Amino acid sequence: MRLLLLSQPLPPRSLEHLGAFVSERSVTTPYGVAGPFALRQPADAKGIWILPYFGSPTRTDPRATLWAAKDLGVQRILAWESVIGMDHSLERGDIVLPTDYIDWTRRQPTTVFETTGAGYIQQTPAFCADISAALVQHLPDARPVIYLGDEGPRRETAAESRMFQHWGAHVRGLNFVPETYLAKELELCFAAIGVVTWLGADRS
Repeated sequence: MRLLLLSQPLPPRSLEHLGAFVSERSVTTPYGVAGPFALRQPADAKGIWILPYFGSPTRTDPRATLWAAKDLGVQRILAWESVIGMDHSLERGDIVLPTDYIDWTRRQPTTVFETTGAGYIQQTPAFCADISAALVQHLPDARPVIYLGDEGPRRETAAESRMFQHWGAHVRGLNFVPETYLAKELELCFAAIGVVTWLGADRS
């Protein structure tokens, strides 16, 4: 079962731990070209496709990224992102595991297929249960959080930060929504991990 790792740029040493570089490939999709994806081969395991840039309306259409993943034979996707800590108990460096989300995007695509789409797909659980359970096992100190998916690139105001907290959001990010529900349409298992790198605007 092949995995795709979606991430912000990883340092070379981290990439080396994921196995030897095998090949690189870009994929043409109905939503544009996605990639290049890098294939790395861990010892005694199936290859892992890696895409260092994803999400955000200023980059590749998320539908193209996920369509390409399906075309590459990927069945499971693990996405990594740096997030903003809304909850005041979160500090920089904390690892978080989104368990649910609030969609605060306005210009992002809402479906992959025009005739049948996300409106008919159950969104619970919001993220892949199998991968999320494995992450909990390997990262026991990681915090389960509600993720607020926004578009950016503007930072939130202090008033918005308080509003998001009132809604129940613990962190804010740009790269897991709409990816997680678009992945469901393509029958891909999408899970996510975040690292708090900024604090909400209502915190000094």
